[in-house]
This record gives sequence, structure tokens and C-alpha cells, in this order.
Amino acid sequence: MRRVPGCHQPPRAAHCGHEDHRYPGRRYVRAGEASGSAASAVARPDAVRPRAARPRCLDAGPGDRRRGGVPAPAGLAACDRRGRPPAGGRGCVSAVLLDTNLLIALLWPSHEQHETAIRWSTSARHRGRATCPFTQAGFVRIVSNPAFSRDAVRPQEAVEVLSANTTAPDHVFWPSDAPFAEVSRFVGPRLVGHQQVTDAYLLGLALRRGGKLATLDRRIAALTAPKSPEAQAWVIVA
Repeated sequence: MRRVPGCHQPPRAAHCGHEDHRYPGRRYVRAGEASGSAASAVARPDAVRPRAARPRCLDAGPGDRRRGGVPAPAGLAACDRRGRPPAGGRGCVSAVLLDTNLLIALLWPSHEQHETAIRWSTSARHRGRATCPFTQAGFVRIVSNPAFSRDAVRPQEAVEVLSANTTAPDHVFWPSDAPFAEVSRFVGPRLVGHQQVTDAYLLGLALRRGGKLATLDRRIAALTAPKSPEAQAWVIVA
């Protein structure tokens, strides 16, 4: 999986419109506190930031290691050793829609929940992954925002990283092709605040496509009734 290049400093809280990127008590990784690939991605304060590498598909599996000793996680894209999709592959119909917060955690090595996201990604490898215009635009907007990290990348770099991780047969793009009122009808009176609007649409889109929404935000549960069919359409990654 191609991750955001050159991110060495811990991201700071982003002041963005999508409220599910803010968590009570969130503390981002600091140098020397992380472990695994997240620790390797956090450089010393005096380290020189390298130039961003070109996006590419990793050819290593979950157990392999990339140059420099950083584990190569199972990501959004599955490619052979020439960077091509496996022959005969095709997108999955019943896929998991990656919420913006999960997409960022997967591709930003110093994110405090990066390792959690990677473990989930590896365990859920058998399912297809989906993105949509909302989650893709959210990823580009957040990681290119200087308020998110001192190592925020340029928007075009974020687009390239996103493209490198969404060109595989196990990824499917879900267009936002239905009105909000129609997609979010299932929520009803549970839609009580502006912070729920995007979540309601994403969950409704997953329901419409016969898939699920994977997110880091536990507040998604407030949109569905317990034990309802809609409550089976979201997954909390923790």
C-alpha cells in the first residue's frame, strides 16, 4: 500500500467540516512513543524531510518488509511484482466503504491509529474496499491541510497517493448518485446535528450498495436502532 510520503512529524488536530475526524481525548503519535511502522515513520525533530517519492504499489505481502525495515502492510491495492493488478480480478460488489478517518489512518504512518487500521485491513483482506467522492475528497482535503500536520502534503501529492491505492481489482468506486434525502431516509429523527450529516450519507450509500461502512468513529451507532438491519451495515475499527 502506498502511504503518504515524507510524513515525519505527528499530525495535529484538523479543523475540518467532517467532525468524525475529531475524537475526545485524541492524542497523536509523538516521536519515540510509537511502535512498529508508525514508530519508523516518526523522525527525530532535527531530521531532514526527504523529497516525496512517486506513488507506487507495494509488492510485499503482510509478512514482508520494505527497505528500511518498515513493515509493508496489506493496503487498498493488491498488485503483482510489476505493479499490475492480478489477472482475472474484479471489484467486489459487497464491499466495505472506507470512511475518511479510516482512509487517513491507513495511509498516514504517524497517525495514532495507523497500526489499528493496518491490522483491520489485513484481517478484512477478503472483502473488497470502496471509496466514494466524499471520502476521496475528504482524504485530499485533510492531509493537505497544514492544520492537520506540519508535514501536510500538496493536494496533488495527496491525489497521487490516493490514485496509487485505488487502482486494484479489490477496490471499487461508489459514485454518489442519489439525493441525500433518499439515501438518508433510514435515519429519520436520529439525524439531530450537523456532525451527523456526512455519516448519514456514507452509511446510506453503503446500505444502497449492499455493503458496509468501516469507520473509527463510534458515534455512527447513534444513527441506527439497535439490532436493526441498518445497525449491521457499519463496522467500528478499534
